[in-house]
Amino acid sequence: MGRSCKLQNQELLLTKVKTVKLVGMLTEVGGTLEGDREHNEQMGKQCDIANKVLLWMQ
Repeated sequence: MGRSCKLQNQELLLTKVKTVKLVGMLTEVGGTLEGDREHNEQMGKQCDIANKVLLWMQ
């Protein structure tokens, strides 16, 4: 049981890292477009929600 729990946590960590990288890439791309501040704010909100969900899942 403890083993699968450890595996799950590693998977969650990987998912979190991938999510952060993806959001970072999207934010960079969004940031290069003029007048896209609203999009960046939306991405920030989505990132916050994703982090809360990941924390809740742990």
